[in-house]
Amino acid sequence: MPGAYVSVQQESETQVLRTDSDQHNRPNNSSVQLLPQKYPAGALSACYFLLSSHPGPSQASRCSRDSASAPCPGPVRCKPVPSTSTMEVGMRVVRGHDWKWGNQDDGEGHVGTVVEIGRQGSTTTPDKTVVVQWDSGTRTNYRTGYQGAFDLLLYDNAQIGVRHSNIICDSCKKHGIMGMRWKCKVCFDYDLCTQCYMNNKHDLSHAFERYETAHSQPVSLAPRQNLPRIILKGIFQGVKVVRGPDWDWGNQDGGEGKVGKVVDIRGWDTESGRSVASVTWSNSTTNVYRMGHKGKVDLKYVSDGQGGFYYKEHLPKLGEHAEIQRQESADGHSFQQGDKVKCLLEVDILRQMQEGHGGWNPKMAEYICRIGTVHRITDRGDVRVQYSNNIRWTFHPGALTKVNTFGVGELVRVLEDIDSVKRLQAGHGEWTDSMAPVLGQVGKVLKVYADGDLRVAFGGQTWTFNPACLSAQPVEVDANLMTTENPSESGSTVISVLEKLLAQSTEQDNPSGW
Repeated sequence: MPGAYVSVQQESETQVLRTDSDQHNRPNNSSVQLLPQKYPAGALSACYFLLSSHPGPSQASRCSRDSASAPCPGPVRCKPVPSTSTMEVGMRVVRGHDWKWGNQDDGEGHVGTVVEIGRQGSTTTPDKTVVVQWDSGTRTNYRTGYQGAFDLLLYDNAQIGVRHSNIICDSCKKHGIMGMRWKCKVCFDYDLCTQCYMNNKHDLSHAFERYETAHSQPVSLAPRQNLPRIILKGIFQGVKVVRGPDWDWGNQDGGEGKVGKVVDIRGWDTESGRSVASVTWSNSTTNVYRMGHKGKVDLKYVSDGQGGFYYKEHLPKLGEHAEIQRQESADGHSFQQGDKVKCLLEVDILRQMQEGHGGWNPKMAEYICRIGTVHRITDRGDVRVQYSNNIRWTFHPGALTKVNTFGVGELVRVLEDIDSVKRLQAGHGEWTDSMAPVLGQVGKVLKVYADGDLRVAFGGQTWTFNPACLSAQPVEVDANLMTTENPSESGSTVISVLEKLLAQSTEQDNPSGW
């Protein structure tokens, strides 16, 4: 309905709480501000979305503090790497290499939508399976790793909001590629979106890399030259449609069985791409309907239409884990015994990465966002990490991020760039303009919090800093200007060293760790 809008209320992100009253650099604002936004009405109208500031599994909503088992007193302050789960409802798929189900999909090349993800213990949709709603109207479950078989290929994940920010398709010139990204290995800084890649844009003799998400490792592909292409069929522009299985919009279509025509396929605001269809019905009304948005499918076709092509050999198997790019210091740098590390991944991603790399134990979720110490590197390169309660876990090295650490009494210098410091301070004590005079200055570490943040003294002032804002300062710098909150603090460093030595001499592997 052109011109009609509904308000959508979204809960603003609240400032993170701390257990220590001095760890924030400014008071916590606990009030919730509702931010009205305008969205076009139609099939998706008459609803209100109340989004949590910190979505995700409850296991990930914990950070270590001074106690080994104490949960965060408020919303989780660590910001895990965005999910790159291999399966989510809304993804668009085609039949894969292990397909043996005849023409349930209406024939090879026809596209469907993932509408349900299998789960452990389910008798109808077990783990490593999905339910697919085909554009033809049929709905059936398929294997996505179950018994080692993969029935489906991922054609498009723009529908779940995958975006490569600041990456421009060098053919269609769209900014912020939605869905998978295809990068030329021959030309410098040349990228294509899925539609342009599959429509043979750029030199077919050039090899490409596929990025399933902005956080996944690139997968090298053979040149497209001489490879077979399959015609993509389903609900696309110009196709005649009728109401489908998730229809919930009364008689907007003029009644059961009435036929409409797809005007275009587009995204729902900035939330997802190619996830809704604009349809004009025989009664001359035009509305927007879900085709993958939130895993719902409101339409089915009367007769299919062509929506382009795809290279079957170049699409990822649905359910096969996409390797996550290593983060920060794990990217190209080896770990050493004694390094301080932290896992910042979401639970589902960590569980997938752990296959073949020490295995998975549900209790590992409690150690996400906790700082641990590298105990040793295994023969195959996995990282054994010990935590303050002497529990040890073995991690995939790509799941860990190296943490800058400083000891009490050490001298540190703050970065000079104010924009960088403001960005890094988000969720780490925050930023206030009163901190500006200490930029580029040397301070003394008074306290190391359980999450790695530091309380640093500068003359008569103390501030909490993200360790990424700081660099170690040689000891010869005159520290006469530094103050301490405790006159006996000078001996605390020696005591802490002795405590560490004592702990190392008595430590034993805990049999409950992997």
